[in-house]
Amino acid sequence: MATGGVIKGSQDCSLVVTDGAALTWNSENLFTGEITISNMNRKMRGITIAQARGLFIGARSGEFEPIEFTLTFHFANYSGTVTAGGNTETENPQDVFGKTGTWAAATSTLGAAYGGSDVHAVDIQVKIEGTDLGDGADHTMTFTKCIPRVELAIEAAPGTWSIPIQCVGPTSGDVTITNA
Repeated sequence: MATGGVIKGSQDCSLVVTDGAALTWNSENLFTGEITISNMNRKMRGITIAQARGLFIGARSGEFEPIEFTLTFHFANYSGTVTAGGNTETENPQDVFGKTGTWAAATSTLGAAYGGSDVHAVDIQVKIEGTDLGDGADHTMTFTKCIPRVELAIEAAPGTWSIPIQCVGPTSGDVTITNA
């Protein structure tokens, strides 16, 4: 695992989002928001607390619970478009996470056997600056089979894209969690 001695601040992070085929989106030019990750329990299981008459008597691993996180993007204009990964087309979070625009034909990372023909899912790699963003000291986490929902706050200051995500696949990189 990469180590860093600097507290991370705004723009110390980038995202690389991929679909199940050939589409890739790098948020490096757009990402000025934040990532909040929750439910990173070991083995992606909930915890069941057993009580008898209000007294704790034990705890057990429960059912599968997906990792949940929210991506927040601040924008200066509604389209929020940027040149994507050196390509000539422009994309915004609505296209990538809502399967519209240049991502309308995206292939779900769930695969057809798990509902991928009905549910849009992507893989998301989070890169956090180690020394300089983009060098070999960066921290990485890759979340697979991420199911996004797109929200937009137009009257917020600043305007904000909010993308709540449920991740049903395993993670890899500096943080590894499997559904085992």
